[in-house]
Amino acid sequence: MGAYDNFFASLRRDYTATLRSFIDNCLPETNSAELMHWALQTMTRSSVDDTIELIQSRAHIAPASKSPLHQLPAQLIHGDRDRIVPVQSSRL
Repeated sequence: MGAYDNFFASLRRDYTATLRSFIDNCLPETNSAELMHWALQTMTRSSVDDTIELIQSRAHIAPASKSPLHQLPAQLIHGDRDRIVPVQSSRL
């Protein structure tokens, strides 16, 4: 998973600071301390190893173009200022 090596190293070095940076990049449009605090509390419920394992598991998921169509309704909410995942990803 070479693309994530630096991120994994950062998580192992300082889990909380790395998650704070991640949250800041996912929610750049908000200055809500409460929302940021909630996000950090939610994310730190998992261990570093569990977080890395979850990210690595994405490699085993088929690309959207090869996935079967899902029959269940779903609602996706994606901020257009997210600096990590382009909003176009949610549209796909």
